[in-house]
Amino acid sequence: MLRLQDKVVMITGAASGLGAAFSRAAALAGASVVLADIDDAAGQGLAEALRAEGASAGYQRLDVTSEAGWETAMAAVRERHGRLDVLANNAGIALRGSVADCSLADWQRTLDVNLTGVFLGCRAALPLMRAGGAIVNVSSVYGQVGGAQVAAYCAAKGGVTLLTRSAALHGAALKPPVRVNSIHPGFVDTPMTQGALDLPDASGTTARKRIEGMTPLGRLATPDEIVGVFLLLASDEGRYITGSQFTVDGGLTAQ
Repeated sequence: MLRLQDKVVMITGAASGLGAAFSRAAALAGASVVLADIDDAAGQGLAEALRAEGASAGYQRLDVTSEAGWETAMAAVRERHGRLDVLANNAGIALRGSVADCSLADWQRTLDVNLTGVFLGCRAALPLMRAGGAIVNVSSVYGQVGGAQVAAYCAAKGGVTLLTRSAALHGAALKPPVRVNSIHPGFVDTPMTQGALDLPDASGTTARKRIEGMTPLGRLATPDEIVGVFLLLASDEGRYITGSQFTVDGGLTAQ
């Protein structure tokens, strides 16, 4: 039996990076996958590629900051599938700025996408999970420890960490229960991070080199290396796991 056989799985931020890796893994594990994103070309292209490989996959445009957008997306899932078994709240942005120089606009945009989007997703998914289900929220190691130059990102991802625990307590009381957990990746080599990682500083050293030096395993993660935790939490193998944080950071926060 495939790990997600016959489950309906929706993934936000599905067009690239971790979201694309999660989408492909869910499809290969037997799920009917709903790829949600604002990048229509990339999202539709990935859905088409997965269907060409024999998977069940469809694209749904979704701005995770929009309450109406979530209502429309969930109505489409209900009409097409009748239920939702797994939601991966993965969509996110990373804008640099310390507490001293982060603009209010960047602060608000970061919280809107990275935190409010997760809240709206959890709330919208629950009515479609009447048979039980699993919500997987993608936080970050910066939802556990601080980073001086990413104040808004830390605030948002820290919010996801505790929102997940609150939602897990609510979900545990439902009959049948809905499990809610968070994944906390370290630095992952994705299109969102590549530009910033490879820019040299005044000494000529890139952020990539500094991060590799700080990480006990000596390198960044690939998106596929976060997939295993996602599959555990999304599948019935994780049926006794809720309200938990799963850190996948190459040992970075063990120091």
